[in-house]
Amino acid sequence: MRRRRLGVAACAVALTLVAAVSAGCGSDDDEGSDPPVFTDLSEPIEVEDGDIFEIVLDANPTTGYHWEVSSSTSGDAVILEGSDYEPDDDSGELAGGGGKETFTFRAENPGEMTFDFEYLPPGRPVDRGTVETESAKISVR
Repeated sequence: MRRRRLGVAACAVALTLVAAVSAGCGSDDDEGSDPPVFTDLSEPIEVEDGDIFEIVLDANPTTGYHWEVSSSTSGDAVILEGSDYEPDDDSGELAGGGGKETFTFRAENPGEMTFDFEYLPPGRPVDRGTVETESAKISVR
């Protein structure tokens, strides 16, 4: 009977150790955390392969102005996942109230790419001129 108790105790200890080790093996790498945000495009953006990151530009789409990605260098280092607009807290959705346009990207492969953004007035296509331009140089390690 004593041997059986030792065997059961040993199994319980082993299961506890396996559970503790397994709990520590989970990836804490940015799960549930916000992606890095870049607002200053005067410096190159450096990210790791697999990273999700955001480029945020001041915008005012309530007046019809909006940002568009007008071009990018060829390559597969970075993929544009989408964009979204968030009004400033104090402006709400009021006409003329500003906010932030967020472009979400995914780093796919090591390499370098450049994305050009153009701020367009209402109804004006890219080839007819812009109000403002920004360029993001992105390096994926």
